[in-house]
Amino acid sequence: NSGGTSSPWYSAIPPGLIAVVATMALDLTYTSDSEYVVLNAIWVISRFGFLEPATRDAAHDILTQAYNSHVQYSGPWLRAVTDLESQFDGLLYGGGALDLDQIRAEVMAIALPNEFLFDQGRLKFLTAIDLDAANELYDAIQEVESQFFRKCGALEPVPGDSNEVLTLVIYGSPQAYQTYQPFLYGLSTNNGGIFIEPLGTLFTYDRTPAQSIYTLEELLRHEYTHYLDSRYLITGSFGESGTLYEGNRLVWYNEGLAEYLVGATRINGVLPRGILLDQISGDSSRLTVADITSATYGSFTFYRYAGVYFEFLEEQRPDLLVALFDAMLGNDIVILDALYALMANDPQLQVDYDSFIDAQIAQLQQGTGLFAEDVPTTPTPTTLANDNAGQVLTQLQSVLPVGGVFHVWVNRFHYQYSETTPLGGQPIEDYRESTDLALDDQLGQLTGLSDNMTSAVAWFGETTVSADLATSTVVFEGPYSATAADVVAPSAPTGVVAASANGSMTLSWDANPEPDLSGYFVHRSDVAGGPYSLVNPLPQLENVFVDSEAGAGVLHYVITAIDASDNESLPSMEVMVESTIDILVINGYYQAGGTGYQDIYLDVLDGLGVGYQAWDPFVDGPVTTGLLAEYTDGVVMWPIGYFHSGFPDQLGRDMSVRADPVPFQLVQISITFP
Repeated sequence: NSGGTSSPWYSAIPPGLIAVVATMALDLTYTSDSEYVVLNAIWVISRFGFLEPATRDAAHDILTQAYNSHVQYSGPWLRAVTDLESQFDGLLYGGGALDLDQIRAEVMAIALPNEFLFDQGRLKFLTAIDLDAANELYDAIQEVESQFFRKCGALEPVPGDSNEVLTLVIYGSPQAYQTYQPFLYGLSTNNGGIFIEPLGTLFTYDRTPAQSIYTLEELLRHEYTHYLDSRYLITGSFGESGTLYEGNRLVWYNEGLAEYLVGATRINGVLPRGILLDQISGDSSRLTVADITSATYGSFTFYRYAGVYFEFLEEQRPDLLVALFDAMLGNDIVILDALYALMANDPQLQVDYDSFIDAQIAQLQQGTGLFAEDVPTTPTPTTLANDNAGQVLTQLQSVLPVGGVFHVWVNRFHYQYSETTPLGGQPIEDYRESTDLALDDQLGQLTGLSDNMTSAVAWFGETTVSADLATSTVVFEGPYSATAADVVAPSAPTGVVAASANGSMTLSWDANPEPDLSGYFVHRSDVAGGPYSLVNPLPQLENVFVDSEAGAGVLHYVITAIDASDNESLPSMEVMVESTIDILVINGYYQAGGTGYQDIYLDVLDGLGVGYQAWDPFVDGPVTTGLLAEYTDGVVMWPIGYFHSGFPDQLGRDMSVRADPVPFQLVQISITFP
């Protein structure tokens, strides 16, 4: 606890022990092999800070000595800074204080000096690698992304996902990762890399062959798959209870899919990885399908088997692969568990999987077949023509259907259209395979037309089937070079209309005709003529936008268009519309800053796409009859947990009558007025 009085060590640490640990914490002769001893000693000293005043003072003194004596920005120095901040609010023993903001800025400049933006800011590198290396990694993850969408068919984020922007934090070496990552982000470094979903950030480091059997590109491909999977397929956050993650259900799936898609290529599908097969060939015994689908973290062995299992499903059981992705996307635990049981208990499936592994290993050892290691990432040429949007569009439409939606931004072009194909009674997995091959053929035809097509990728998804017709969204993307030489802004958007629906606003407008169009910005104001606030910080590609946070009241909107060279149009004509909300959800939790059951209600409404007004008495003010009267024709949801004397006065009542906490209960109060 805060005073440490409940600790069995309170008043029990002899000065001699403190002195011994201090000697290790202040050792300046450590090597890279013994640095961990110094780091652990400093950490132990910081734990002494929880105890009685004399021991706490001694800990404060030793941490300050460590800060003053260790090499600036070294691991022990940063450990001392971290512990002085957490235990002593950044104050030095004997006087003085750390400038923590300045220290963080200095460490960031050393560890991650470069920032590179791609995809209109949707992908951000914070890194020690240079731009050329970042461009190569960008090409690699585009290949992963294209094959991910082809295989799973999901192109829209799952409800509740907020990671439109992904940050890639890439340190310059394993040592830099170990030294700076704990200080800058407070995260463990006992991994080769990690994707942290709540942060929307992927962390890893550059490495040499002597430092890792996996390259930086392979690691990045793996972790980027986790990002795509969490954004487009799996509802809920990693490890969250009440989701598919519960009970380690997705461990093998998450890691197997990531290992599998490391082998993604531009036009050769997803190739088997020789390194995984080589590892399996050296195993004294193999994991079964049942072992794979029940695997948990604690060993890395299942990674290679799960990765190869995905390859097996694609090659020999595409029906199961489609069913697996559909169950994930459908967020259906019952169907998913049944599918797992089917796979784990099918003896013929096990025989076929073993035979597949044997055949793949034989091809690897005999030097036949094609493996991921044989097909490097297709690099983007450095000789791209500048500002050639019209030429790129003409080339695309010489091979692809005309009439698609075309956008370009600083480093990328995007062409999207809808395509309907007769199924002829074939199963959906056969349709997906034939569409896959058709896209590869079209990419092959485009490749020689210009440098813009050399590393272009393609995918399809959001497939719907009706009356034996399959309709899919098809996307082709590739490199583009926009420059500041283009100073001509797009025309102002026209035909803006808006419609309100329970707190959200749907706006649409005529598509702009410019070939170098990058997207649109939506601007909102409470008063006619502005000033306006920007609703979407990243450009909107489509000419339809849903403002889910419109709230209630009369609102005014204008739309602007932006091109690949960041030239922004004049605003459209203003459209005025009244937004209404029929659902009020009140935070009934007693602690300031807590939301209790309110979040459950909000998550459900978000998942249903239903608008609402959230009201927090601790922030927005007391609940009054006037507020409730605004929802006379709607519903008020007041989920209640504890009541407490500190709860803000509601409706003029004295809440102190319920001063003693009562057990949590979920109550929905629906209030209507005559």
